[in-house]
Amino acid sequence: MTAISPGPRWPMRPKRTDQMNRKGTMANGPAPQAQPGRLLRLVVGGEIRSGKSTVINAMLRDNVIPQFRGDQNRPVMVVRHRETPGLLVHYQDGSLRPYRSFADCGSLDGARLCEIDVYAPHLAAFEIVELPFYHDGHVTEETFEAMSAADVFIWVTIASQAWRLSERAIVQRLPRALRARSVIVASRADKLTQSSDWDRISERLSIEAGEFFSGAIPICGARRLIAETAGSDEQWHASGGDVLTEALSGFARELLTAEAEEPAPAAAPGDDNVIAFRASGQPTAAEPEAEPEQPAAAKPVPETLSSLAASVYGVSTAGLCDGGALTVLAGEEETARIAASVSADCLRNRRGNYQLIGETENSSEVQVRMAGHFLLCRRAGHDGAFVFLLCDEDHINPALARTAIRRMCQIYETGLI
Repeated sequence: MTAISPGPRWPMRPKRTDQMNRKGTMANGPAPQAQPGRLLRLVVGGEIRSGKSTVINAMLRDNVIPQFRGDQNRPVMVVRHRETPGLLVHYQDGSLRPYRSFADCGSLDGARLCEIDVYAPHLAAFEIVELPFYHDGHVTEETFEAMSAADVFIWVTIASQAWRLSERAIVQRLPRALRARSVIVASRADKLTQSSDWDRISERLSIEAGEFFSGAIPICGARRLIAETAGSDEQWHASGGDVLTEALSGFARELLTAEAEEPAPAAAPGDDNVIAFRASGQPTAAEPEAEPEQPAAAKPVPETLSSLAASVYGVSTAGLCDGGALTVLAGEEETARIAASVSADCLRNRRGNYQLIGETENSSEVQVRMAGHFLLCRRAGHDGAFVFLLCDEDHINPALARTAIRRMCQIYETGLI
């Protein structure tokens, strides 16, 4: 694991040749840009009050995300680059309220998700997701799944008490494949009293956490300093935000280059309805068979499941497959049949991959992406049944879709339909 030192406080100051500016350009070329409709998911995790929002603000060069005090419940934060800044708050009662910024919305009591649009072209390749952690230390399965599904991952730890046993217990559960695109960020580095402190901390992180991350980066996150970074590359460098952003951009280039070089199989001649999905380690298209079997006649639509599917904004198609029978819960039947076929292949291949390496499958859920959409499928019970959702990325994020599909599977498994 590489320890990278920012700013003038540490002697090993990185060269500025690769630094990005506010316009999203770099000395060696433009900032990486995602494919149309495809944003890389950058997930930021860390124990409660570790400084996750501060780290994101340091990258954004602005105090965009507010600080939360006391026991106030924190919603999921999703940040994207947009030409016009704005804020959309999703509340627990299902209502949505748009604001210009957090300063205009007042209290976030009852909020479960905040979608933040901010002008940050240097981060245009990413959708940044900050996950909430709680005082009792319990980490939900939804949080683990969100971290595991990340394209790039940041774990935030407080510099003065970096890498506690509780942190290791969380991170060691994440997929091994994610480690090459993960960094550990030491927040509150400006609180260190001596220049040698970071050398000591980085050495310990290298020994104790090096197997989980590709690098360690300290962040100086005083709100006054971050406010000054908007107009000063020197201050951005002093905060460490530029070093972290460049490291993340390196991951983005690797991922986007690999995706661009991966050819998508051609659809079957005359079949314009084949949906080409893309996901690491999964088929990128629904491969036609010579004589595809026709699914059995669809069961009557379970009212509870269909009502739930219809109530989730952003789900264009949903279905339940049970013993070869397809029940369309939402959307067009032909699209549902194609999505069901792709889902079955993905779930089968995932299980086969785990069997190949001699490990037990650690999740019954698969998510694959295509331009502007993602397909989420999850096993329901132990008889081969599964539920799938085809979602529009502009209207629903994967965390909310996973909550919905988990509820649908629970309804099916417990016989509430």
